[in-house]
Amino acid sequence: MPDQAPISCPPGIDEIIEASRPGADLELRKSIRERLRMAGDIQDEVVAGARDFLEDHAWDFDALNDFLHQFSETAPGNSIPLQKRRRPQMAAIWVFMLLILTSVMFFLRPDKKEIVGKLLFHEPGLPVFASMNGERDFHEMMSAFRLGDVTGGLAYYHGLSARFPASDTLSYFGGWLHFKNGDHDSATHEFTLVSANKSSIYKQKADIMKAAALCLGGEPDISRRILDSISADAGHPYRQVAIEMKDQAALWKRSLFR
Repeated sequence: MPDQAPISCPPGIDEIIEASRPGADLELRKSIRERLRMAGDIQDEVVAGARDFLEDHAWDFDALNDFLHQFSETAPGNSIPLQKRRRPQMAAIWVFMLLILTSVMFFLRPDKKEIVGKLLFHEPGLPVFASMNGERDFHEMMSAFRLGDVTGGLAYYHGLSARFPASDTLSYFGGWLHFKNGDHDSATHEFTLVSANKSSIYKQKADIMKAAALCLGGEPDISRRILDSISADAGHPYRQVAIEMKDQAALWKRSLFR
């Protein structure tokens, strides 16, 4: 008997198709299901699309088989009766259909940024009269932040951060400005600086914002580890936010596009 593939090794598309055939062995389906569940970030877009479909259909392999047959029957140019098609031809058709499926499911899936935005706390910014060492530019940056002027806020932030590189307040609001601008790598960098500063009043806010930036920036494994840590801390003010983020399955599914 051949050695079984490691459970952490994702199955190939041929194995998934075989498991979706009518009357497929239940143990085979169970094995494929567990390997897909444990695989983490799957690089093969077709396999990732098949996993998304199965997850959204309660791991019903028959539903996947029905879907593939339905679309292979209606695909343009498929005039050869299903029962007369050769297996290699059917496999090629099904792979093509799964590619379409992956793209369609991405566009139907809720936007990750929208999901995270609804879960995160509202950051109003500091009062407009706030200042830092008499710096008028800080007042202007905060005014821009409160007005939603991300471009203007970042312009002031870059000038200030060059003069005050150790300011946790600047790093925190700079992180927010980068986050709002969609620059999740820069946001992660700024929130990391604040999160590592145990004396900062912004540390706990930066904890959850760092996880959010990593999630949207394509680093789900690191993000989940941070969320796990926050969730395990009964005294963390954003513990419930972390739990709710972890429960949002759409945040952790790999797609063709980030």
